[in-house]
Amino acid sequence: MSTLHGVWQHHRDVAVDYHVEAILAALDPAIGPALDSRVRTALLEAYVGPFAIVPPALDGAIHDVLKSLRARGYALGSFPCFADARTHASRPSRSTRSARLFRATTFSDEAGWRKPAGAIFTMTLERLAVYPAAAVHVGDDELLDVVGGRQAGLGTVLVCESPGPTAVRADVTIASLAELPDALEQLERVRAG
Repeated sequence: MSTLHGVWQHHRDVAVDYHVEAILAALDPAIGPALDSRVRTALLEAYVGPFAIVPPALDGAIHDVLKSLRARGYALGSFPCFADARTHASRPSRSTRSARLFRATTFSDEAGWRKPAGAIFTMTLERLAVYPAAAVHVGDDELLDVVGGRQAGLGTVLVCESPGPTAVRADVTIASLAELPDALEQLERVRAG
């Protein structure tokens, strides 16, 4: 698994197939080459399957908040990393009713980059046709979301139920996504001067 860690420590990402190959190589380097395509496909499905059965828990307000933001004219983009949404041909994470509200989704395993690398932010902004200075990144991790968003030139909103002292401050910190529309309005007023 040190192979995957070596990739991730540079904020890179790889396709799901590579994860399975790395696990097989860690078990026994001779296993991978000996497997036929049916077994390889079954292993891949077993690896990504749990995320289709039990997807990551989402804030209960997310769908209504996203609908509200879309109605206000916001261009919504998302770039889940592999850990957030294991991806594969079936793409179950793109078929949820909330996921359909995003105009652009950039999966880290497809893009080859993961947060906080600026490239993943740039790819998503290009798909949205939005300049960084006009964009806001919303997330729940100080390093990945706040530092990453800032380095890419975006405004930042940190979702954190109980914020404590931090080395990095987001432009706005909110306790839940239900507060996001008001936070974005606050940011717009600050930007307008």
